[in-house]
Parts: sequence; C-alpha cells; structure tokens
Amino acid sequence: MTTTPTTGPTPTGTPSAPSTATQARTLSILSLIAAIASVPLGHIVLLPIAAIVLGFIAWSREPWGRKLSTWGIVLGFVILFWWVAVAAVAATVWLPFALVGHLGW
Repeated sequence: MTTTPTTGPTPTGTPSAPSTATQARTLSILSLIAAIASVPLGHIVLLPIAAIVLGFIAWSREPWGRKLSTWGIVLGFVILFWWVAVAAVAATVWLPFALVGHLGW
C-alpha cells in the first residue's frame, strides 16, 4: 500500500500557508523598494536603514532572493553614506557661522 502526497487544501479544508520562498522573496523585494525609495527620499534616514536591515534578514533566510537583497543592501549603504557625508559637509560649513553668530562677533 503506497500513499502519494497531495498538493492543495489540507483535509480540514483550509488552504495551506504560503511557502517560505515567497515570504523570503517578499523581504528581498521590500529591501530593494526601500533602497530605491530612499534615493529621492534619502533625508528620511529610516528608509536606507530599513533597506539594509531587510536586506540582511532576507539574505540570511533564503537563497532565492539574494540578488534583490544584495542590491537592497548596497543601495541602502550608498544612500546612507551619501546623506551622512552631506550632513557632515553641511555641519562643517554651518558650524563656524553658528559659533560666530552665537558669540556676537
């Protein structure tokens, strides 16, 4: 007597849970979307950080979305570095004027 596995609903009639490949690919896609959205909205520092975190989570969970999660991680780091550099340059330009204005010279 042999039994063959069935694909489809469980015997109770409830649909089966989504596969882990779909869930993991979803995290990779979200990482890439957050990284792309952080290009025009980079001043919101949470988007590149979210892209990096989601990318690393997706990278560790599945092999199917590794290209997407890699791009999310790379773009997230590039945009985060860009905005940190812009903030550093702005602070070095603004800080002397703020100190001179504060001291009343």
